[in-house]
Amino acid sequence: MKIDVYEKLRSVLDTFPTGFPKTDEGLEILYLKKFFSEEEAEIAATLPVTGGGLPKDSKTISVEIHGDIDKVAGLLADMEKRGLIFGVDMEGIRAYAIFPFAPGMADFTCQHYDEEAADLYDRYHWEVQCHEWVKAKIPIFKIIPLNQAVPAESAIYPYEAIVRVINESKRICLAECLCRTEKKLVGQGCDKPTETCILLNDFAEQAIRIGKGREVNKQEAIDVVEKMEKLGCFHSMVNSQITNGVCNCCPCCCDAAQLLVKTKNPNAFAKSNFRAVRDEEKCIGCRTCVEKCYFSAMELEDERVVVNYEQCAGCGICVRNCESKALRMERKPEEEIDTPEDAVDLFNRMGWRNPDPKRS
Repeated sequence: MKIDVYEKLRSVLDTFPTGFPKTDEGLEILYLKKFFSEEEAEIAATLPVTGGGLPKDSKTISVEIHGDIDKVAGLLADMEKRGLIFGVDMEGIRAYAIFPFAPGMADFTCQHYDEEAADLYDRYHWEVQCHEWVKAKIPIFKIIPLNQAVPAESAIYPYEAIVRVINESKRICLAECLCRTEKKLVGQGCDKPTETCILLNDFAEQAIRIGKGREVNKQEAIDVVEKMEKLGCFHSMVNSQITNGVCNCCPCCCDAAQLLVKTKNPNAFAKSNFRAVRDEEKCIGCRTCVEKCYFSAMELEDERVVVNYEQCAGCGICVRNCESKALRMERKPEEEIDTPEDAVDLFNRMGWRNPDPKRS
């Protein structure tokens, strides 16, 4: 019996640690049908997953599916242009792999969302996928402290400081934020700017190539960071030392932040490598940090602030907003810091699902 091509594609996407499981309503299949034709789904289901195998070229894929090479090449190029798959040049030949559903495919296609697509994403995420995120052995996302919150004299690694991450990138793209885009389409969220997703290096190359976003220089990207900090946002990236993107998050839109706040599950979001520390003599008990903290880590006791380190995410919003300068960011002890080296290391440690899906 021939397996449905959309179910084949779903099973491949479900190999990622972030998962893409079935729902009783078939929300995941409706989402795939929104973006893939049957021919495209059949081709996409043969692709290796990013971080799990070498990309394949059109000749290899056409042989596997017994298809016409020119037609397969055209469909692959079109899927890449629409953000459904990832393309890379390998010795002058374009080769392809498939993204995770989210973060990944959904982020690279959100500029094409309409209300139906946004509703499918929102329902699927909150009914199913967010529960898969917290099952992983470590979180998929990690918070980075605000640029102005980390003292200049701190000994930090490049991936721990957002400006250093940007300055050490070879190419930068500014693109639409998935979370704010879909929230606005379903009548939720806030009025903060949506063009705030900073893609770097390989992801920037891909996004610029397909027209997902616009290329910006390092200072323009840093200006966006500063603007979003002033609007009360914090920063995050994929939980690895090598990253291809930086998010400027608010809890009213960010799926991972909402998940952390709602469930208090530590696997919803990895804390930064820093934590807030209070200077008892300078604290005047003004409550600003209590009001500004998204993660309920600041408590007022005897007119002075006490930091709840179980709750503190290390984002630095409290430090930036403390007018009495009674709060500062302090790097955690080395034994408390554990950040995967790259995406492959992250996925391996999160735990692959269904590592050998049936694709025929």
